Parts: sequence; C-alpha cells; structure tokens
Amino acid sequence: MSRPDLQFSRRVQLLLDPATYQRVADEAEKTGRSVNAVLREAISARYDNDEEAAQRRRSEAARQLLAYMEASSDEEPYDPADFDEDAYYENYWSREMKRLDAEKASQSS
Repeated sequence: MSRPDLQFSRRVQLLLDPATYQRVADEAEKTGRSVNAVLREAISARYDNDEEAAQRRRSEAARQLLAYMEASSDEEPYDPADFDEDAYYENYWSREMKRLDAEKASQSS
C-alpha cells in the first residue's frame, strides 16, 4: 500500500537475519509492493493508534477472512441443526475424565 501523500524525511538502516528478510520479501512479491512498503506498513500497524491505522488493520483482517472463506468454499457449510449436544458433552466429559485420571496417576507416582 503506497502512500504518495507522505514525504519521507528519515533514512533508517535495518539489519535483518536472512529468514526474516525472506519472509518480508515474499510478502512484498506476493502483494506487489516494495520491501520498504511492507516494513513501513508493519511499523505503522504496530505503532499507529489513529483511526486510519485501525481501519487498515480491520480491512486487512477482512481480506484475510475472505481469502480463508474462498479457500474453504468447497467444504460443506456448517448447519447448526446437525449439532449433537449429547455427543459433544459425552466426548468432552470423556476427555476430561481421561485428563483427571492421568493427573491422578502422575501425582501418585
């Protein structure tokens, strides 16, 4: 996300380990932005407290959610009518009893 309205007046030298740089470079390539733009956005996301920054974070979260939903669109949609409450609690309490038995066994050892 390029910000042509901003005038940059400070130069910063940042040393990154190869793996971190590669993650940033991969993001830059994937999104068609420069490495600098990705780093500026990451810094803004962490330190900006204004409404514009909050809106950018919400927009990015929405884009990620939509991408996830599109990726899983071939799955059957969840139908709450299919929820079997008895089976859910039976499974829950079965796991809980196993956990308590294991805890009790480890205490007696």
